[in-house]
Amino acid sequence: MSPAKAVLVDRDDTLCPDVPYCSNPADMHVFPDVPASVKRLNDAGYLVLMVTNQSGIGRGYFTLEQLNAVNKELLSQISAGGGRIDDIFFCPHRPEDNCDCRKPKTKMGLEAIAKY
Repeated sequence: MSPAKAVLVDRDDTLCPDVPYCSNPADMHVFPDVPASVKRLNDAGYLVLMVTNQSGIGRGYFTLEQLNAVNKELLSQISAGGGRIDDIFFCPHRPEDNCDCRKPKTKMGLEAIAKY
């Protein structure tokens, strides 16, 4: 079996505007060209994997449940335009935690590669 082809994309300022510490699904709005762009990647046989730093969890600004609700809205908007995000990887830590998963470090990307 050959390895999967995948594109790793950030969430904020890539798929949608950066709303600092976004915890409300009503504040999630994907950029207009994103659903069609993601669909083109899907149609070309690529997995689309989202990797995102979400330090609002570590800072206590929002919960995992709130993050999941915001991401569910993002997925819904992309799906409505025919696109599909295949998986989501996130780092909940603050920058000062010096974890290995916070971008630009590579743990999230390596986890995605290992999974697929």
